[in-house]
Amino acid sequence: MVNYILKNIKKNLRKFVVMLLMLTICTTVVLFTLEIVFNLIYEMSLRASDIIAQDDLESMIMMLIFGVILLISFVVIIVDNTYSVVLFGRENEFILLNRLGYYRQRIKRMLEGESVIICSISCCIGIVLSKILSLICMSRFDLMSQKSLPLTWYMLYYLALVVGMILIVQKDFNKISIDLGAKIKYVVNEKKEKNSVLAMVIGLILIFSVIVLQDSFFEQFVQDNAELCKSGMLIVGISLLTNEILILSMKFLLWVSIKGKFNALYIAITQNLYNYKKIKSVVNSIIIAVAFFVGFQGLYASIEETTRKYVNESVNYDKLIVFDDVDLPKQERIVEILEELKKDDSRYSIALTLVLFDDEEHSLTLTGIDESYYEMQRFYIEENSDINTIYNEGDSLQVMFSSKAAADHDYVIGDVLSQYRLKDKQLEFQISALYDPINLKQAFTSRKELSKYLWGNENTYNAIFIDGYTEGDIERFMKYFGDVSYDIYNMREYAEECVDQATNGTEMIEIILYVSMFFVTALVINLFILSYSDRKKQYVQLQILGMKKDVILKSMFIESGMIYVLGAVMGVVIAIPCIQCMLILVRSALVFETVQYIPYPLVIGILVVCFSCVMLFTYIIGTCSLKQDIKEQIREH
Repeated sequence: MVNYILKNIKKNLRKFVVMLLMLTICTTVVLFTLEIVFNLIYEMSLRASDIIAQDDLESMIMMLIFGVILLISFVVIIVDNTYSVVLFGRENEFILLNRLGYYRQRIKRMLEGESVIICSISCCIGIVLSKILSLICMSRFDLMSQKSLPLTWYMLYYLALVVGMILIVQKDFNKISIDLGAKIKYVVNEKKEKNSVLAMVIGLILIFSVIVLQDSFFEQFVQDNAELCKSGMLIVGISLLTNEILILSMKFLLWVSIKGKFNALYIAITQNLYNYKKIKSVVNSIIIAVAFFVGFQGLYASIEETTRKYVNESVNYDKLIVFDDVDLPKQERIVEILEELKKDDSRYSIALTLVLFDDEEHSLTLTGIDESYYEMQRFYIEENSDINTIYNEGDSLQVMFSSKAAADHDYVIGDVLSQYRLKDKQLEFQISALYDPINLKQAFTSRKELSKYLWGNENTYNAIFIDGYTEGDIERFMKYFGDVSYDIYNMREYAEECVDQATNGTEMIEIILYVSMFFVTALVINLFILSYSDRKKQYVQLQILGMKKDVILKSMFIESGMIYVLGAVMGVVIAIPCIQCMLILVRSALVFETVQYIPYPLVIGILVVCFSCVMLFTYIIGTCSLKQDIKEQIREH
């Protein structure tokens, strides 16, 4: 058995190389991603005392874990589709083995043995490649300590890969009829046809329901989840119609080729109808890959756009000027100078910003503001909170506090906090409102109350927020302060940093997405190589009947292009409602509306590059397949 397996691998080397290449890339990508997640979880434990770092790492890890889950699902489906194509291409070999006395179970064991060998080789190569990729890419993260993936993770992955491949072998091999009667085949085909019609009817009903029925109808049954329900129904409906759309598209193109007498198109379509099992697997692989790529690109681009919109609403000023001392010229004079330099669109607000510390040396920036600051920054106040309460006089200083920081310490509205201090002075304040900020370490209060509380007067300040003033205006304004030391912060740059901070880690997912797209493109090219190799005899027969080589080559172009375009278009169609579903789930955790944004120029550019690669290799494959003289081909076949 082992000797036969090794000889068979050598005989079908091209098909096994396709599987080896695919499993190696899958192993590399999955293990590389797992190592990133493992390192970030370890990093979070090291930085547990830093609230902002911990929050950022948690968000990054959740995105990566979600990406890993989808990536593994994507890998399983791609492996299944690819193996089915390779397996159906060996159907004649299995029939011959069966006639020579190899019973079905023995052939299945042979295939399982082949899978174990391929999994072992691909796993070894994939581990090495993932370590190299990890060493190159992990330097992008500012990690306190880099850890290698535990050995048990590699062993579990190898076992999962082997078990998964054996299950795929059993599932796909059971679909091949090498010793069954025609009657059983007819019953199976009849059952498949009924299931196909049922799937088409259900798909049409779901899509029709989403288009026709109003939101109020869905709200009666699912209440607040109407949008999620509609998007889910659309995804299921389109998925159920995928095979029917493919068949109808081919039949329509067949009708066009007959009516228009397009020989190349006719050959391409009849070849696809003849090899429908193979073509369906290839198209499904492209659909899944494109939906995976576009879905993640759209999701992360939407999150980034939503974050940018939120940050721009929250930081609505250009510059922040912070002085080192609070002993500054009188406020009235400063206001006069700002008013002199002010233009129609210029705004300013004078504030008192102090850095406080608690007993564990955790910092908190407490900013005393005037009501004019409302024009400079928008606050997303939590329910049952009121920003105006920070201006109410009381026994304690009224403060608007970060809801996330409050949740971490189990603080609620009304709690009086006294553990914060400014230098040697202990501060006491009461939480009167909660808000969702971009800076988890910042709290706000009334500047007059804070100034009176600390220095006994209402006019102390050390910060100025400005918007709409030119660099020259700022320079002339700062000359008034003479030798007083200060810092000027560009808040637009800070806003971009907040966007980068919120979407940190997505670049690693994007690398995986690009790899997966080009991997699937390479896979499609290899499957075309196998498909065209299996059809060499048919191409010889067509040339004997008088078909010109350029017509056959043109039919190859049409076939490759049609398969890729159909898969890509259907993948994009499925990805859009998937993005909507994910944004609805994200929105439930936010206090502001999400923005759906798909970077179509980037998506179309990547798809066009992949399409160009497919066309280029189709030309190379087709030219090599047809360059042999017709007489030599006849002697071979």
